[in-house]
Amino acid sequence: MAMKLLSGRKLIVASSRGPLNFTEDQSGKAVARSDTSRSSEMLEHLSNLPISWVSGAVGAADRNAAESRSDDHGLIQNDVLPSDWAMKFVSPPRRVHHKFYNVICNPLWFLLHRSWSPTFTPNIGTQEHDAWERGYRAVNQSFDDRISNIADGSQIA
Repeated sequence: MAMKLLSGRKLIVASSRGPLNFTEDQSGKAVARSDTSRSSEMLEHLSNLPISWVSGAVGAADRNAAESRSDDHGLIQNDVLPSDWAMKFVSPPRRVHHKFYNVICNPLWFLLHRSWSPTFTPNIGTQEHDAWERGYRAVNQSFDDRISNIADGSQIA
């Protein structure tokens, strides 16, 4: 059914965390491992379909792998994912990722899930405005650029 639904179209999945992440062994070499998040589990049933993943390089090992394990097209070389799955990292500088994730995304999660204490309100000041512009928007623009280039065929994935 999934093959009929796609019928020659590309399936591009974008996620903050992808189906693959990296750790470093004792020698500092990047070691790929399968991610066990719900988004990865849900798509395991599509392992026979070509999928282009665009995901964030979450930690230092991911950022290093984005440089050391990418081919000429930016595809992450690994022996973990199904052979028809292509993965590219969006790898912002560490400081930009911090603004994106820790200053904007984490507090938004609590706000959107109504977990923010009603006696406390978010304090939105200069730091948060900077994080919005130079973190959240910058990372999302990087995702947008990567996804657009895959969708229009100007990048291989």
